[in-house]
Amino acid sequence: MKEITQRGKITVWTVDGAYIRGRMDEEFTNFGQHYRYPYIPENELWIDVEADPDEQHFFLDHLLVEHRLMAAGKPYAEALEAGDKAERAERRRAGDVARLTKKGTMLPDGHDVHRQLWKDLENGVARLDRETAAWSAASST
Repeated sequence: MKEITQRGKITVWTVDGAYIRGRMDEEFTNFGQHYRYPYIPENELWIDVEADPDEQHFFLDHLLVEHRLMAAGKPYAEALEAGDKAERAERRRAGDVARLTKKGTMLPDGHDVHRQLWKDLENGVARLDRETAAWSAASST
C-alpha cells in the first residue's frame, strides 16, 4: 500500500488489487471504499496500483461521491450511479471522450484501433529487421 493523497479525513491509497482479488475478495474492482467493501477502513479509499495513473483522478472523483452518499445512508446502487455520473463529467472536462468520439459525433471504431495497433507493430518489426540487417552487415566486415 502507498498513500497517494489526503482529502480531508479520507486517505487515498494505491493497493495490490491482484492480491486483494486473490486472497480477500474476488469482486474487488479498480477501486473501492468502506461502504461497498467493509474490509476497507471507513476513512480510506483504495485504488488498484495496476490502474493507469492517468485514470486515478477519475476513480477518485467517483469514490468520493460514492463514499459521501453511502455514508449518508444512500443505497449502493444510487451511490454507484452518482459516482459514475461524476466520473463521466470529469472525463468530459478532461477532453478524452471528445477526442475519441470526434466531439461526441460518433463512437470510437474498434477496427480502426486494431488497424493502428497492427500498423504500429508492423512498423516496429520492419525497423527491427532493418537494424538487425545493419548489425549483421557491420559484424561480418
